[in-house]
Formats: sequence, C-alpha cells, structure tokens
Amino acid sequence: LEAYLKERNIKLETAKKYCKEVHYSCKGNHYFAIGLQNDSGGWELRNKYYKSSSSPKDITFLHNGCQQLVVTEGMFDFLTVVNFYRDNTSFLILNSLAFMKKAMKCLELFKHVELYLDSDEAGKKAATWLMQNHKNCIDKSYLYKDYKDVNEMWIGRKRENGM
Repeated sequence: LEAYLKERNIKLETAKKYCKEVHYSCKGNHYFAIGLQNDSGGWELRNKYYKSSSSPKDITFLHNGCQQLVVTEGMFDFLTVVNFYRDNTSFLILNSLAFMKKAMKCLELFKHVELYLDSDEAGKKAATWLMQNHKNCIDKSYLYKDYKDVNEMWIGRKRENGM
C-alpha cells in the first residue's frame, strides 16, 4: 500500500492522518486496501488493483469549524489537495457524484467553497450544477485542465520533474 501511495504521489503521513489499512474478505478471499471511512461508517477502498467501497456508501465530511470548504470527487483527489492546504480548511469528499444534492447541506455552512472535481463531462456538469446552486462555489479544475483530475496532474508533475 505504501508503494501505491508513492505511485499516486501521496505522502505517507497524509494518508496515515486520514486513512486506515483495511482488511476484508469477499467470497472466501482475503484482501487489504487503503480505506477512507465515510459518514455512515462505510469505506472507500483502494489498492493498486482494486477500486471499490463497502456499504453503506456516503459522503465523507471533515469539518473543522472554518469558513473554507474544499470539495473533491474521490479519496485520491482529496489526499492530493490536502498537500496544498493548512489545517484551516474543511473537506467534503463526495465519493460519488450521486451525492451532490446531499452535499448541498454541507456547502450551505460555508462562505468559500472550492471545487476540485474531475475534468470529464460528469465532473464539469457537477461543478456547473453546484455553482448554480451555491453562490460561493469556485471551480478550480482550470488548475489541472490538461489532466483527468487533480491527482493525475500531481502524478504528471512528479514524472516531469524526474522525482
């Protein structure tokens, strides 16, 4: 899992702060993954070979009482963006664009909301919808416009710099 984090250009200390190593069984086979727990007690699960979640599926809202919120689509985009911010930012990981309407309850608590959604059609559509429904949303996808998402950009920069 540490090698996978390194491959995704995520600092181990960042992952340890927010994620756990999760062991689970499926059809008699045992697996392990990096896990980010959601607000309903389910897990977003990732390893080099597997991307899934356990039930129940939900958002992950990390509120620290400040007036700034960063919204990402998934776990690795969240972990990437964490590297840019100090501890004075709250985070909302959607874990699925299907939770956008549910996310509005969280967004309403903030005066400043930055969106780091994927650069694909679904991500752009979601960003547009969120900005239409919350006046304080800012789409930050221009920062990684040539990439699928913010984590892919971070990995690309690592390769470009020969790291």
